[in-house]
Amino acid sequence: MLHHKNIYVYFFLLLLCCADISQFFFFKSPYIYFLLCFYCLTLFHAPKPRILFVTATLLSLESFTCYSKFSLPLFYLIPVTILSLLIRQNLYTNHFQLIILLSLSLFAQIYGIEASLLGISSPYIYTIGKISVNIILVSYFYLTSENWGKHGDRS
Repeated sequence: MLHHKNIYVYFFLLLLCCADISQFFFFKSPYIYFLLCFYCLTLFHAPKPRILFVTATLLSLESFTCYSKFSLPLFYLIPVTILSLLIRQNLYTNHFQLIILLSLSLFAQIYGIEASLLGISSPYIYTIGKISVNIILVSYFYLTSENWGKHGDRS
């Protein structure tokens, strides 16, 4: 049974998916990967299997909508998930590990999938800009995620 708090999370995921897909339709290439940032943050903050599965499914649907290939994100989501679980199990998690996982995911997306499999090349400055903007976004999500669900000072 879904709780009302989970419905807000799923609605937020749908909004992020719409933002990602609309970037592709308006600019012919996504620049900010909202769902990928949320996925990496969820891996580190509170890895709930259902939310991770829904996010991975939405990433796959986004890939199908943009590139007509459903399973492309799984090439980097599965290794990133395994690596994240190993890090959470063996190390104290911090912000820099989140940035490294996001950067690895973006490199796999940009160079492994878009450049190698799909033949879409982008200039290096554009790639550096993409990675920088996504790191800033995930840092913002990370800094504000501890206050999600809290309403004021009720101590």
